[in-house]
Amino acid sequence: LDESTDVVDVAQLCVFIRMIFEDMRAKEELLTIMPLKGHTRGEDIFNSFMDFVKKNNLPLFKLISITTDGAPAMVGHTNGFIALCKQSESFPDILNYHCIIHQQALCGKILNMKEVMDVAMKIVFFSEGLHIFSYSVGTVIGAISVHLCNTDGCNSEDIPYPGDQKKNGRQCVTCDDPFSTVCTRTVQCVGVQDRCFNMTVEYKHHEMPTSYTLGCISSNFCEDTRRFPYLITSNSVRNAKFNVECGGNIAWSVRLNVMSLLLGLFTLTFY
Repeated sequence: LDESTDVVDVAQLCVFIRMIFEDMRAKEELLTIMPLKGHTRGEDIFNSFMDFVKKNNLPLFKLISITTDGAPAMVGHTNGFIALCKQSESFPDILNYHCIIHQQALCGKILNMKEVMDVAMKIVFFSEGLHIFSYSVGTVIGAISVHLCNTDGCNSEDIPYPGDQKKNGRQCVTCDDPFSTVCTRTVQCVGVQDRCFNMTVEYKHHEMPTSYTLGCISSNFCEDTRRFPYLITSNSVRNAKFNVECGGNIAWSVRLNVMSLLLGLFTLTFY
């Protein structure tokens, strides 16, 4: 539940509901928006909510938990909405939670939330379906098919190989010698490769010289360059420090965030 004031200064109580079905499917819906005329005390919120429950004959015995913000009208020890619910014989033994969005707003005032929000945004904003990751380094072309899905058993299907990666008219600088800083040769970009990249590898063991890798890359690789070294190098990543920079020609935008929470299928081909 959340109480807010609309543009005409009328308090509105928004009630969202999350339902869990017998087959463990979950569904969320906006249940109702109720105007709160007069005061917005915990007592007023409770009475308005109970009127709605009785009018629509809602089965309160199925209620498991209620989530609110931290306002006194909601969580006040004696007269808050949650306290009144727990005191009422109409309610089962419920759990109550503090909405994470409000917690985030409170914590964000004093904490650096960038690292947390970067991960959260990648979880929230994702793209389902079949996607191609691709790179070209020297004479090597790598292409990966990734299928993201979130339905039961969806990762049991076979997914196609990336197929023949045809030249797309773009080119980037590449290196003949990975241990030389002089890179003058060009490589033809293929398929969805639309950016140039530069990767420097510094090994912790000083007997190994710093290596340089340049070439073409698809822009979805650039969404999180930390994954890239694990896919294109055969050297031990545990004993090296990687720095990857993406740039160059950007003709179109391809966005993909890989979620660890989604079931995935991966196929990898090298040419």
